Amino acid sequence: MLPPPLRRRRLPLVQPQVPYSTTSTSTIGPTSSTSTVSTASATSSSSTSPASSTTSTSTISTASTTISSSTSAVNPTTTTSTISSAGPTSSSASSLSSTTTTTSSAILTSTTTSSTLRTTSTTTSIPPTTTTTTTTTPILATTTTVRTTSTSAAPTFNCDPNGYLIQNAAFYRVNIATGASTLVKSSVGKNMNAIGYNTLDNFIYGFGVNDRTINRLAPDGTLTVISTLPAAQTGFNAGDIDTNGILWLSASGSTWAQVNMVPGSATFGQLISSGTTTGLPSGTTAIDWVFLPGQGQNLFAIAAGGGISYLYMFSMVSKAWTQLRNYGSIAGNTWGAGYAAPDGSLFAADNTSGSIYKFPLNGPAVFVATGPATSSNDGARCPFNAQIT
Repeated sequence: MLPPPLRRRRLPLVQPQVPYSTTSTSTIGPTSSTSTVSTASATSSSSTSPASSTTSTSTISTASTTISSSTSAVNPTTTTSTISSAGPTSSSASSLSSTTTTTSSAILTSTTTSSTLRTTSTTTSIPPTTTTTTTTTPILATTTTVRTTSTSAAPTFNCDPNGYLIQNAAFYRVNIATGASTLVKSSVGKNMNAIGYNTLDNFIYGFGVNDRTINRLAPDGTLTVISTLPAAQTGFNAGDIDTNGILWLSASGSTWAQVNMVPGSATFGQLISSGTTTGLPSGTTAIDWVFLPGQGQNLFAIAAGGGISYLYMFSMVSKAWTQLRNYGSIAGNTWGAGYAAPDGSLFAADNTSGSIYKFPLNGPAVFVATGPATSSNDGARCPFNAQIT
């Protein structure tokens, strides 16, 4: 009697619940992609396809996805993106992380707004999730501050070709070429003399005859008192300002004084130095002088004595006079208003007759025009304007 056949006992297959990782790699041409899908608890399979394997296309539908990018690559670039979802899936929470390295030059432009994100690779299918991608681009704000400064200073002269004449308190603008004069203001407020044109600020400055003040004249004849000189500084009737901003004053050529007229200087309007001159013969007077640019540290005057007119040069260094020319008797020989020109010439107006002459440094005097006559006269002009009108 044969023993009964043995029965095989089947045991149930139990699969352990362990974390599972699926890795798929595909190589397509010059682009290599690696994707990793990790789940907390899932059962799946893995596959690896070579370069010749057929790729599958999976679709991830999003409920609200906004991706907007524009990438231009010339050199190989590496782009890393992460999509996280917290919505319900078959394997609870999951995350998808992919790194893509592009080794060829390309231009990628994609714009997706609340639509389907399509990707091509060999991978497992992920159930629909709700994914929100937020891209924050810092915007740099630039603020430009423009500061505007306005002043209420009086209008200035503009180095025009005219000469300016003070006769006691009356202020005139003079066309030197024709002798025509225009009354700017019948009275500036005080008797003035020894005026000069300051090229550093385009104002005219002069001496107050009765109060020893230094005053500023604007183009409309407005007078502003700047300072008062010491008591010993009186009698000035000749004046001009050099290009360094120094007002040179003289009493008929026998004395000299320097006043600082440099705008913004701490000693603006103050006396620098003073003294007596040498070299001018007794009985010869210079009642106006002018500074000529390009002629050194000198002042020039048409002096007169004994009924004769002379061209004299005053050294601002040695404080001495030097006679340059003898013109003989011209007009009334009382040259109270001098005007500078940049060609090395000076113009002078005779008080008695009003005659205006041009006096080159190397040449005879030339009659130009007839202007207003007066007993007290002094002139000023911008020395850089070559036009004589």
